[in-house]
Amino acid sequence: MKEKSPELKVVSCNRRGRRRYDKASKRALVEACLSAGVSIARQAQQSGVHVSLLRKWIAQYLLERERTMPIDALAAQPGAALPAMLQDPVPTNGISEVQGSANASSSAFVAVIPAPTTTTTT
Repeated sequence: MKEKSPELKVVSCNRRGRRRYDKASKRALVEACLSAGVSIARQAQQSGVHVSLLRKWIAQYLLERERTMPIDALAAQPGAALPAMLQDPVPTNGISEVQGSANASSSAFVAVIPAPTTTTTT
């Protein structure tokens, strides 16, 4: 499959060679990387940036999108996962009330029930 990489425009370059990129072209590149079946490494190579920098831009984009998008809109998107903090609500009394259900196996916490104390006479 032939992937078309958006052109990444350099706004400025300092003495040490650090480049500043146009925000619109960065956004277009990141959105192109988020398409299904697109290789991030190939997009980075075609754009002339290091793959770790492109992955950093993608992470920043996703965080910003998550921060600005309302929760209802996130849940309405097909195939979109809610942030981890919204998936499993915290029980109000501190003890998991779903013991024995399918959700109990997904939790790393187990309710601790003290054993009855027995007294032995010798």
